[in-house]
Amino acid sequence: MRFRGFEEEWENKKLGEVAEISRGKSKHRPRNATFLYGGKYPFVQTGDIKNAGLFLETYSQTYSEAGLKQSKLWNKNTLCITIAANIAETTILKIKACFPDSVIGLIPRKNQSNIIFIKYQFDNFKSDVQKLSQGAAQANLNQESLSNVLFAFPSFTEQNKIADFLSLIDERISTQIQIIKELGTLIKGLIRSFIRKEVMNIQLKNCLNCHSSTLMESAVIEKKGTYPVYGATGIIAYTPSYEIDKESILIIKDGASVGKVQYAKDKYSVIGTLNYLTPKENVSLKYFYYYLQTFNFEKYKVGSGIPHIYFKNYGDEYIYCPPIETQTKIANFLSAIAEKLETEKQLLKKYTEQKKYLLANMFI
Repeated sequence: MRFRGFEEEWENKKLGEVAEISRGKSKHRPRNATFLYGGKYPFVQTGDIKNAGLFLETYSQTYSEAGLKQSKLWNKNTLCITIAANIAETTILKIKACFPDSVIGLIPRKNQSNIIFIKYQFDNFKSDVQKLSQGAAQANLNQESLSNVLFAFPSFTEQNKIADFLSLIDERISTQIQIIKELGTLIKGLIRSFIRKEVMNIQLKNCLNCHSSTLMESAVIEKKGTYPVYGATGIIAYTPSYEIDKESILIIKDGASVGKVQYAKDKYSVIGTLNYLTPKENVSLKYFYYYLQTFNFEKYKVGSGIPHIYFKNYGDEYIYCPPIETQTKIANFLSAIAEKLETEKQLLKKYTEQKKYLLANMFI
């Protein structure tokens, strides 16, 4: 797949031929010395790069003057490549920033390579680059191995054309992510506004019934069927039979995500790490689904290794439960926003799949 007017063969080139490649700096030991931090110089780490998109503008830490002295301030439009921990994650600096020696900085040679084009090459061939780090006791890349990575390059003009085109899709993806984030924040803010400011008037256990399951993930993961089975991450399998045929709130009771809630309806099953909650009389289940999204389960966690929560404990907490008519109004209002949120998530999925397709078909 190519733009009209471009017919020249792509040429395989080593990254070291088309770009300046060098390692980040963080000379001082110990690295966590407090005097190195808290200044005005952005300090970008591997986690920041992994969580960034095409461009990086935000960061979680800053260097002081002393921190800068033992590091290096990189210019905008530097491609950051992680070589330890999160291998081969990439992003382009949209700000001046420092980064440690677990990150490599790549600066394209003028009129030879486009920084955004190279970033997309890494996106497309990420797994191949990651394989270069395998075999060592601790997985990592180095400057030499990255310099010798071969990518196919078209003319500089075609690189620019491809980079501009794919950037438009990435901009849409970034916008979509922001829309989703803002809608999620809006829902939580409205829940607190509608519910949390009111006087607590009833215990949770007087509004909901709690049920358990003995179903094991290993018993369903290989099965085929039409009825969903829910686990901590959502639907994990489909089976030929079901255990539940009514709406419920699913809540994780064991593991790192204890307290996370999901909403299930129709016919389905749940595995044993979840409880499912059903409504008592004059209770809107959707109202409590939104209520529990801002519920503080932290104080009810028990267990030194794997955390657990028990309904017999958090069910004693007093919550605000208005008349059923008010519950329904609040639930319907929040559901309308939640539907909008789901639509935006589907759009994000569509744009992401479109980008993946284009990367697979535009790069050799």
